[in-house]
Amino acid sequence: MSSAAEVRLTPAAARLVRRVGFGLRPERLGEVAALDDRGVAEWLLTTATPPDPWGDTSYTVGPDDPGGARRRTALAAITRWTDAIVAADAPLTDWLTWFWHGHFVSALPEVKNPQSMVDQLRLFRSLGRSGFGELVAAVTTDPAMLLYLDGNDSTGDAPNENYSRELLELFTLGHGAYTEADIAAGARALSGWRVQRATGAASFVPRRHDDTPQRYLGVDGVHDVSSVVAAIGVQPGLATTIASHLARAVVGPAVDVDTVEAAATAFRAGDGSIEAAVRVLCLAVADGVDGGGVVSAPYPWLIAALRSTGAVLDPRTAFAQLNAAGQVPWFAPNVSGWPTGSAWDNASTVVARFTLAVSIAAATPADAPVLDAAGSGDPNDLGALLGLADPWSDTSSTSLTAVTDARSRLALALTAPEFVTV
Repeated sequence: MSSAAEVRLTPAAARLVRRVGFGLRPERLGEVAALDDRGVAEWLLTTATPPDPWGDTSYTVGPDDPGGARRRTALAAITRWTDAIVAADAPLTDWLTWFWHGHFVSALPEVKNPQSMVDQLRLFRSLGRSGFGELVAAVTTDPAMLLYLDGNDSTGDAPNENYSRELLELFTLGHGAYTEADIAAGARALSGWRVQRATGAASFVPRRHDDTPQRYLGVDGVHDVSSVVAAIGVQPGLATTIASHLARAVVGPAVDVDTVEAAATAFRAGDGSIEAAVRVLCLAVADGVDGGGVVSAPYPWLIAALRSTGAVLDPRTAFAQLNAAGQVPWFAPNVSGWPTGSAWDNASTVVARFTLAVSIAAATPADAPVLDAAGSGDPNDLGALLGLADPWSDTSSTSLTAVTDARSRLALALTAPEFVTV
């Protein structure tokens, strides 16, 4: 099919649409392929925030409701978000939501109420491209985070240090940039926030707070959320730490120091602007900066596969297989989030990914362009429609050519290294 060659993306464009956009639907491939690499970056960056996936549906589950109700409600809410990402034009907003969900980790088993997790994702969708300080302040008093890292139980008389520690070690400055005294001071300054059982909302309870001015990260007078966030914001290493996290995801795990520092400079100049840092990184990829391949984790890989094929899976089946692969939204294994890179090459993930690919291929509509391409004689037609910039390797090409059934060939293509590593 001659059209495949006409829609083949450049290497930079292919990396961008997978790394910050979850891939492309085939009907948009030609339009995006017609842009130059910087044009692709700008298209991704300027796409408006899509509508709220959850609308006015309530996902509240009470503490006394059975676990089965919580799981069903969670599945419904996660499915709504997944469907919205798959259907989105260019889902940079939801890519950043996913990024922050893996950075500022909360998990349903501890939070209990699916509505709180929905509201946290809404927070990331709303503030995920804004000022980092604003995002940190909102996360600090977010009900899901208060429940997950025990801020809900932290009082001036008995400050809980869990969130204060992770705020510095994982969420902002990194290990070694603070002292144990800073953790203790932060816990006192952040005490007093409470999730209301009846409404699920967070409120500040002055009698549960220690308002004594603290010395925190070398700053005197810190006593509440805003002064904690301000003290973190003036730390010289913050910009580089956050820029590094973003750069490894956008540019690649071996991103060079100069690219990270360029993003950090934009972050500082924009008073902690996340969007400014992401813009620098996307344009760097467009200009040919390549930090090496990113092994796609199971959930973003699933989104890319669904966007490419038009398949619609039964949610229970899809998430059971995602769970076998090791990654379901809202169920991070610990506060550090999910692993990255080669960690996803383990045997159980590979098997579960292939099982999912078979299900996706079976559910791909009969008139889908990728299925037509999978039935053609040249596997590279299929690769082009899956958004690959280069032809298949000799090994992948030989394997794909040996499979004659279109759906089986599509399943194999979705699990080939060229589609899994972006």
